[in-house]
Amino acid sequence: MTGTPPTKSPPAESPPAEFLPGGDSRPLTLDAVRDDCRRRLADGATRPRAPFRLAILATDGGPAAARMVVLRQATFTPPTLAFHTDRRSPKCIALATDPDIALVFHDPGACIQLRVAARTTLHCDDAAAEAAWRGTPPASRLPYLAEAPPGTPVDGPTGGLPDGLAGRPPEETLVGAGRKNFALVVCAIRAFDWLRLAPDGHPAGHRRAAFDWNGSRFTGRWLTP
Repeated sequence: MTGTPPTKSPPAESPPAEFLPGGDSRPLTLDAVRDDCRRRLADGATRPRAPFRLAILATDGGPAAARMVVLRQATFTPPTLAFHTDRRSPKCIALATDPDIALVFHDPGACIQLRVAARTTLHCDDAAAEAAWRGTPPASRLPYLAEAPPGTPVDGPTGGLPDGLAGRPPEETLVGAGRKNFALVVCAIRAFDWLRLAPDGHPAGHRRAAFDWNGSRFTGRWLTP
């Protein structure tokens, strides 16, 4: 007696291919994510309107605090980022107490968050600070002419500049006096954490990866979001 042949189950469908966010055609791999983070940071350091131009700097040298900084440099051999600040600011006191920081970048268009863990070095009176100062346009040097340190209480809204300077076009001969208050903060990257937030209702969900610097290269791994 011949029985009915068993019904074969259809082959399991492979999950759809995933790609980097933002319309990128590269497959979503750890190497692609690492390279995309490097590209975004380099773009932020050179293009004023880039999504990664601004970052939230979090410190813990004293009361925990977070504030916005402008990304000024990004290099990857070894991996370092840099920003400028007033050497009289509370953040410099915090960095002198505890040089370990976190920087948080966000690209709302691509739904990407990047958290960078780094150790900072403060440069004030050395060649690195001088080179950074010389590479800063006069308009960006102007705030360093403020007479009082950042965070000083005042009676009303003010930019803190000496009388007669507010509203004047920045000139090299005028802003040079702010050099004594300028500092370059170099951040040696130790690790970074990448998060891609999926749009509401997206079936794939969020994606997350972490990378650690081992002294010669980044090693990556996938994480649950």
